[in-house]
Amino acid sequence: MVVNIKKYLEEIVGNDISFEKTGFTFKEINFMNSIKTEVYIRDKKLIENLNPINNYCVVSVGALHVLTAVNKLQNLGYYSEIFSPIKNGFSSGMVDLRLSSELLKGLEKTKNSRKKALVIADRHTMIYSLLGVLKEPEELLNDGIGQVDIGLEHSFPGNELKFLFKKSNHCFHVYDELRDYALRCLDKNLKLNLIGLECRNDGKEIC
Repeated sequence: MVVNIKKYLEEIVGNDISFEKTGFTFKEINFMNSIKTEVYIRDKKLIENLNPINNYCVVSVGALHVLTAVNKLQNLGYYSEIFSPIKNGFSSGMVDLRLSSELLKGLEKTKNSRKKALVIADRHTMIYSLLGVLKEPEELLNDGIGQVDIGLEHSFPGNELKFLFKKSNHCFHVYDELRDYALRCLDKNLKLNLIGLECRNDGKEIC
């Protein structure tokens, strides 16, 4: 299901389970808590690179980056919806209350915007389909849209073209789905603006 940010936040809170109640070991709980710092560091650089320029934007990011991605898009005037293949499944302790308030204000400000964005809460190795989730090329053309932005979390700025169009040489299933979508867009003479969002400092490709 594609949902707006209000529904997404409600799902996070409604499905929140504390680490202590999940049966995780002490070592695993410490690891979960430690990644918060890494998430904040990655968020900063990832969001700095998220600069779409067209009226339709598709962004694939891990679930932990969804909220800041939506916030950036709303600040750029995009009415942003979210697709997650499963229930969110991460702690509401990761959600900053101030950010939640900003997101709800942004939803109200952008509800009538012509600029639309879809944020995919990618589960990376999980197999799922985007059929019926993405706007069809014909629909975009009918709406007067001639170019589409596609943002990929695990590509570096500058190599996103190569990364999107690789054939089965990566571990992110959603990229195969987006590749097929991109090819269908190109077939209808829609132009693509690809956005590399990866922010690792070691310069190594993940796959």
